[in-house]
Amino acid sequence: MDFQEKVAELTEEEFVQIRSAATWYAKFHAEMIAERLDDRSAMAVGQRERYEALISGLRKVGARVFDPTVPASLLPDRDDEGGTGGHKSQQAA
Repeated sequence: MDFQEKVAELTEEEFVQIRSAATWYAKFHAEMIAERLDDRSAMAVGQRERYEALISGLRKVGARVFDPTVPASLLPDRDDEGGTGGHKSQQAA
């Protein structure tokens, strides 16, 4: 069974729950990724690459997630109602 067949077998609820779990995971790890942006070790670079692939995939399936690799000065001001969560530095005080 190939990838597309496996995805096609998911019910809508299964898909929503998988997307929700992956979004939670991305938000949970955003601060760790942000704290290691200057780390050039192979481990940190690999973590960032996998995290960026996760963010990219989540956006393709409609999830709105904060990307901690984007400098805060480049992010638009927005509230948290859209489910973006965000990094602590991006949340309103």
